[in-house]
Amino acid sequence: MKKKQNQNNSAVRNVIFLVALAIFVVCLTRIVYFVNEEMSIYYMREFNATFKVSRTAGLAADSDTLNFGMVPPGGTSRREIILYHEYKEPLKVKIYYSGSIRHVLSPAESFYINPGEEVKIGIIAYGIGEVNTEYSGKIKVLYLKQ
Repeated sequence: MKKKQNQNNSAVRNVIFLVALAIFVVCLTRIVYFVNEEMSIYYMREFNATFKVSRTAGLAADSDTLNFGMVPPGGTSRREIILYHEYKEPLKVKIYYSGSIRHVLSPAESFYINPGEEVKIGIIAYGIGEVNTEYSGKIKVLYLKQ
């Protein structure tokens, strides 16, 4: 009886050890991936972004903010970012959104850009939410070494 109980305790300890090891490996992999991405940043550009859901449409002409203006409920507003690559080697471009605006902007796919190349990126804001809902945040553009 004692022998069987010791075998059960040993089995439970082995399972707990394997689960803990798996969690540790997953966390370590994520940390290594994050550090690698941070170390591979060649250049970063950040834009403030904002818009308001309103019954009337409206434009904004801010030069320091990517302002989508006033967007009617269910409507959209589109702005473009022009990216120019002036470095020596091809780079990967990743675009991240943060703040409340990240949930209502069109998804941004990663892509590669070659030296001397200019790319226009269209970003769409969707008028989701009640009237007078304001969205704001940041759009971060990362140029990454390959």
